[in-house]
Amino acid sequence: MDQHGHESVMDNLGILVIDCQNDFCEGGSLAVPHAERAIAQINALRRVVPRDKVSLVVTTADYHPPRHVSFAATHGDAVAPFTTIQVPARRSDDAEVQRPAHEQILWPQHCVAGTKGADLHPALELDGAELLFHKGVEEHVDAYSAFFDNTRTLHTGLHDVLSSHKVTRLVCVGIATDVCVYETVKHALELGYQVLVVTECCAAVSEENARAALADMQARGAIVVPDANALVQTI
Repeated sequence: MDQHGHESVMDNLGILVIDCQNDFCEGGSLAVPHAERAIAQINALRRVVPRDKVSLVVTTADYHPPRHVSFAATHGDAVAPFTTIQVPARRSDDAEVQRPAHEQILWPQHCVAGTKGADLHPALELDGAELLFHKGVEEHVDAYSAFFDNTRTLHTGLHDVLSSHKVTRLVCVGIATDVCVYETVKHALELGYQVLVVTECCAAVSEENARAALADMQARGAIVVPDANALVQTI
């Protein structure tokens, strides 16, 4: 709100920092190229866009049980990481909903709840005002998106929190451009948010897949900008 009582153009802006965790950085079990560089750019972005101009900052983190469905090791020694399996339909862990059968890419074990690998990377600058959302917490379904699990059966509660803070525009940054950032952006657009993606503040598993993901985000209505300075000019 400005001095005249009018709503500031940035009062409804949220920043969503996706999965900047140790296991996705150098030395981690599922390290993503240039993850640390993306984190440094996220820190720079937050300095360019002052905290008091933003309604809410949310960080997300994978927080998997030890035998998570996405881990290749969960399915036996003969199953290699980066293959795709079909997960059968089953009840959710709390037995409240039926989840449909779905495909699952298998990854090396990563971001196991309570381990150092699941912690946010120490280079990520936090001011203590951020909200932290854990995802992928159920054993039998993954959750790339910050909003829903991979079957879109259950929501994480993030949409309700953003709505309670009157957030209508989201800046999405983090790891990885072509996986969790991509799925989060798609769901945010479906939920009616204006979404801005800052490419220098993201890191990709595959540059080729990232280019395709960014093109699809734009086609769906996201605004893709190269860096923090371009973001400031856009908002």
